Amino acid sequence: MADVRFLNQALRELSASLATAGRPLPPVQTANLTESGLELRLAEPGPAAPQPWHTRPDGLAWWVARTDVGAVAKRVVEAAVAPCPGLVTVGAVGPDAATRVLLDLEASGGVISVGGEDAMRRAVLAAMAVELLTNTWSDKMTVTLVGFAGDLSSLLDVELAFDGVRDDTPFDIQLGSGTDERTVVHVDPAAHQLVLDRSRAGRTTFHRDFTLRHPAPLRVVGGEVRVRLLLDASSLEVFAQRGETVLTDLVFLSPGPRRLSLAADGASPRVRSIVVNPLAVVR
Repeated sequence: MADVRFLNQALRELSASLATAGRPLPPVQTANLTESGLELRLAEPGPAAPQPWHTRPDGLAWWVARTDVGAVAKRVVEAAVAPCPGLVTVGAVGPDAATRVLLDLEASGGVISVGGEDAMRRAVLAAMAVELLTNTWSDKMTVTLVGFAGDLSSLLDVELAFDGVRDDTPFDIQLGSGTDERTVVHVDPAAHQLVLDRSRAGRTTFHRDFTLRHPAPLRVVGGEVRVRLLLDASSLEVFAQRGETVLTDLVFLSPGPRRLSLAADGASPRVRSIVVNPLAVVR
């Protein structure tokens, strides 16, 4: 189960279970999304977690395995209230940055300060805002940005649909910016992968790992591939197959117009539709 779907499913199943038992969710400070499951770090020791969740020995965390999520009926999950709508990604830790760390803004209890270089700080905050507005585990979320109008005026939301995708028809969706800059979303049906390549995506030299390619599993059924790109001044989110596969990365593109192009080696799939959704900054 892809990270975004798993996170949403796990949280809403937990919400439904607690609601049935008439129990509140203890205040959550952070969440760790790992390859094996989801851990919710609590603000203080709490009661035992409902099944199939487990309570850590110190009582400060609830944990559930990926294999234990997904058995609850769809109608029950869809009706459940999002228990932690303020969760937002703040980084990744561990070997190969495999653990995604999320912070619950609503449980912070005060002002959160982000330090570092100005451009980087603004990029991180802008990416957090976009995630809060587009994720599936938040309900009725309102985000107010102060001082970001110029940075977010070039938002891009484009949806692409392809037919006739076969193992021998890999292709690239290229987002151009500046002079000879491009961010590439590579669709590889044979390897069952979607790959985000930032090696030429504007500013990249500040960290040796920034240019690494980031793959995610991709399931192609009936030769159809759907990809949605959400871009602001400092982050790119890629949703494939109606959200079944999701990739999110920071990007530091040069200012100016954005260019969208497609490239393929040999045979190429048929482009069924390209839809550009209008977006605006609310002041």
